[in-house]
Amino acid sequence: MSKPRKKYFIQEHLQEPYLNGGIGYTDIERILQSEGYQPIFFPCHYSYGVIAKIRRALYLLKLFFFLPSGSLVIFLHPQYATMNKTLVRLLGKRKSIKRVAVIGDINGLRHGNKAILQQELALFAGYDHLIVHNPKMKKWMEEQIPSSSISVLHFFDFLTEPKKTPAVQNTELAYAGNLAESPFLERLNELLPQNEGVLFKVYGQPYSPRLQEQRNLEYMGVSEPYGLPAKLEGAYGLIWDGNGLEAAEDSIADYLNYISPHKASLYILSGIPLILGRDAGIADLVQEHGIGILLDNLHDIKQALAAVSTDEYQAMCANCRELAKQIASGACTKQALLEMQKALG
Repeated sequence: MSKPRKKYFIQEHLQEPYLNGGIGYTDIERILQSEGYQPIFFPCHYSYGVIAKIRRALYLLKLFFFLPSGSLVIFLHPQYATMNKTLVRLLGKRKSIKRVAVIGDINGLRHGNKAILQQELALFAGYDHLIVHNPKMKKWMEEQIPSSSISVLHFFDFLTEPKKTPAVQNTELAYAGNLAESPFLERLNELLPQNEGVLFKVYGQPYSPRLQEQRNLEYMGVSEPYGLPAKLEGAYGLIWDGNGLEAAEDSIADYLNYISPHKASLYILSGIPLILGRDAGIADLVQEHGIGILLDNLHDIKQALAAVSTDEYQAMCANCRELAKQIASGACTKQALLEMQKALG
């Protein structure tokens, strides 16, 4: 019988306060700890003096030389701290150590920067295994790196209590996220008058002057992430980004065609169906689980809402509640870890 691997992960998010999708990274690290992975956390994290840099460098050398042979080390990509990025490269020189990347973001794809994307792909190719968002991202990654070993999350886990109050069918849509990456919200007036009565209840920041001009938008402020599912108001949760009301008009909007956005998990825990573009990265998952509506453009929202019967709406809500149990328990990450362990042997 082979000796059990020592399991580690590079901690970079547990200690950080988040008000947006970064909370998904924190929960992955929490799940890794619960599954027996030991955190690697460089000393003097918030100090940049000479002594702090020396201590981090010594810790880096200790990890490189003394991390047990055959260890499994999980990195959450992208890594931001310099020492963490250096450790990724150094451990690649120790062939007995298995390196796994959980893909949080692909910045080159997100920002439409081909040079950065090529750097990221070269880095991904060096890992022994990748954990990606969903089957669509897996297919894309296999096209870029045919030899890659990959498992999928499907949805980001969200370790908080699902909302208990049942949703009420109406024409109110919740939208949560980084509003700086959602300039389409500043064009919601263009949906009038054909979508009269549809109200967008928006959570996040910054609340720009242009947002205040939208007559079909109600600003709901900023809430602590783990408490937001219980507070979220709306009959549906909208997944959309970028500039366009019709389709992907920029890299941020196009990025939705590959990822599982954390706001999807937020809406599911709030017990409300999703509304998203037909080409979205999770569109197939939404159809498979029966938890939402697919659109070609936002001008069709009122018509799409009117086409949903009471029974259909209640069925989607019930499916959200069932899926929420898995997401709130960390089941998505745990299943991906099991698939990873099986692939690595």
